[in-house]
Amino acid sequence: MKNLALICVFLVSLNQVVAQYKSANYFEANVTFAKNKYALNINWHHLHPISKNKKLKLGYGLRFTTFFGNEKHAYSSAPAKIVKNTTGPAVLFKKVIPENLDYISVYDPAIAFLNTYIILQYTFFEKIDLGFNIDVVGFGFGLKNRGYYSIVKESMLGLPTSGTQSNFNMLLIDVNDIGSLNSELYIRYWFSQRWAAKLGVSHLFTEITTQGNIQRFPAENDRFRLISNLVLVGLTFKPW
Repeated sequence: MKNLALICVFLVSLNQVVAQYKSANYFEANVTFAKNKYALNINWHHLHPISKNKKLKLGYGLRFTTFFGNEKHAYSSAPAKIVKNTTGPAVLFKKVIPENLDYISVYDPAIAFLNTYIILQYTFFEKIDLGFNIDVVGFGFGLKNRGYYSIVKESMLGLPTSGTQSNFNMLLIDVNDIGSLNSELYIRYWFSQRWAAKLGVSHLFTEITTQGNIQRFPAENDRFRLISNLVLVGLTFKPW
């Protein structure tokens, strides 16, 4: 009888843990945009309270992002050693060196990637969330983009080239980052128990890799990055 009672207590506790886990799952669809730039992301994330009042939460999730550009967009040299002539944490204290940057002008770029991400969020008045999230690690899908290479950003002439989006993405520090990464600063309003509207800004890195080291000075390089700041509008669904 004692063992049976322990089993019952365990099952009840397990059921409560599962129920609490399920209730903290969220699904989202977000649209972001700026002039001649558009992105769509869908994601799942889970939040854990980390304060006594349960208003401060830390979470993790999985996000699929697609990015599209209209007309021409200039992707600049991506490696930190070229952009700021240093690597590691020291990049935070260095300025971009414009004369080190070369460019790939891409017409109608298309990028798609899947990343894990982390979230920090605080809830006000039970219905308003203020939060920040950022991609950590993931991979791209190798979409091909065509354009031309130039040492001058606004040049109308250049060497025809093509590249695929970088296949590996990783959050490091500032320009040390590798690949395509998304981050959001947002406010969310719950207009029902299960549905919420979301408004914010997205800071988006998209990166392409050329076929070979097309840049030669100040170092050989095949990675080029576009940084986009976009307005975000989204919808959140909490099924349980």
